[in-house]
Amino acid sequence: MQTQKEDEVARQVARAYIQQTKKWKDDEFQIEIIAHKDNNTIVVDAVHIDDLRGGKGSNKSVQLHVDTLNKVVVKELGYQ
Repeated sequence: MQTQKEDEVARQVARAYIQQTKKWKDDEFQIEIIAHKDNNTIVVDAVHIDDLRGGKGSNKSVQLHVDTLNKVVVKELGYQ
């Protein structure tokens, strides 16, 4: 049960981060849990719909490392 709660926290933190930093609307992206890195860090993908469509050169999606204890994104990595 703890994992589900942490996953939900990670999704909420990631969603808020993407909305603030990328200015993406809710229907423009989805959040996917990728891995549990350590006790407090969950790795998520923020996948932009343009990347799902396979648009040439989109590459808007990012990977985020979310600290679920402090409820912050500690790392953002772009895909190429």
